[in-house]
Amino acid sequence: MPGPLPVVGDAWPLLRDPIGFLSSLPSRGDLAPLRLGPMPVSVVCTPGLAQQVLRDDRTFDKGGPFFDRIRDLLGEAVATCPHSQHRRLRRLVQPAFRDEQLRRYQPVMRAEAERLAASWSDGQSIDVMAATMAYTTRLALRTLFSVSLTKERLDAAVSDIETWVAGVPRQMLLPPGAGHLPLPANRRYREAITGLRATIADAVEERRGRAVDTQEPDLLASLIIAQDSEDPSGRLNDTELINNAATFLAAGTETSATALAWMFHLLALHPHVQRDLRTEIAGQEEHTDAADRPGHDDGSLCHRVALEALRLHAPAWLLTRTVTAHTALDGIPRATGATVAYSPYALHRNAAYFPDPQAFRPDRWIDWTPEPGTFLTFGGGPRSCVGHRFAMLELTAALRAVAAAWELEPLDAGPPRPRLGATLAPGGLRLRVRARANSGAQQGPLNS
Repeated sequence: MPGPLPVVGDAWPLLRDPIGFLSSLPSRGDLAPLRLGPMPVSVVCTPGLAQQVLRDDRTFDKGGPFFDRIRDLLGEAVATCPHSQHRRLRRLVQPAFRDEQLRRYQPVMRAEAERLAASWSDGQSIDVMAATMAYTTRLALRTLFSVSLTKERLDAAVSDIETWVAGVPRQMLLPPGAGHLPLPANRRYREAITGLRATIADAVEERRGRAVDTQEPDLLASLIIAQDSEDPSGRLNDTELINNAATFLAAGTETSATALAWMFHLLALHPHVQRDLRTEIAGQEEHTDAADRPGHDDGSLCHRVALEALRLHAPAWLLTRTVTAHTALDGIPRATGATVAYSPYALHRNAAYFPDPQAFRPDRWIDWTPEPGTFLTFGGGPRSCVGHRFAMLELTAALRAVAAAWELEPLDAGPPRPRLGATLAPGGLRLRVRARANSGAQQGPLNS
């Protein structure tokens, strides 16, 4: 592999072919050198090194260019805060994702999944990211607030999220301080952050102004009433509520929309998997809110499809950590302040851990658990994704609803070009949908 370019470092090959570039990092060594603009980064490329970084969140704390940009929007939230704040915030946020609360979210998930499937007509060509973003955004807003925002506030929130997501990689690659120069792109980025936080702040203020029912089925209510198990008087203040609500919106919209879009793409390329999935859905009893362990692996093909798609196309492409104390990785000293990172693509597409790694094989997940440190879509260690079961529920709800009603067909001969943003999304992806017989899907005219 050619070395990094002067000044821009590895930015150009990363932007040109992100999946190929990230997947090839192990060829640089177990601790791969990388340069993001002016910043040197060491990327761990083995499960053992990944586990060392993820388990020791005191030495390898949240930080580096990725999390610096994420903090622009989220502030000090459970996903971005330093080690010193994390345990407390995790205790306060965790109840919003327990089984009892997840069951309350499930009717909304099914309703929005059915709304997505019902929005298409037979023969229509769909903009996949637009469709999945609409699904995950409505779902995130409904489960967060449970009350309808005005159309103007909803549209503004969606626009702000999209602007922020698109601006993250550029902000990561800029030299220090350049992100605050009075440039149009910087101005749009900052305005999006200000606008989204204002929308959330208004919702928090409105909810603070009335009694909060402990049975309210939304995440914001869970956050407001949450008490620290180690400090009964401890609750989230308004800034912490805004930060963690913004985290949920950021993670629950673009990240999940990206994952779902890749899932639909892979199903379109594998008609036999679609057929098997429909057969499974037809033979299942109606899912209820009383599922014993919502979001856990239920052994279904639907769950395996989601896992395999997340292996091949993890939305988060590079996650950074800052070294807080002198240490060593792979026998190489790491100084305080150094940046290390991990990329799911460097491990998920490595044949040493996943045989035939480029192939979409959902059945590889039958009665099999990957080696620790090899499947990192939801991170690992103490900082693993607190909402990973919520994500699996919303993804599988959409897969079931769409597979039951539609045949997905590819429109383009080649694969979609990955679009590098806060996530690695399938840029320009369009699919044709064909109504299944007796599915109840609209038999409308062709739309394209």
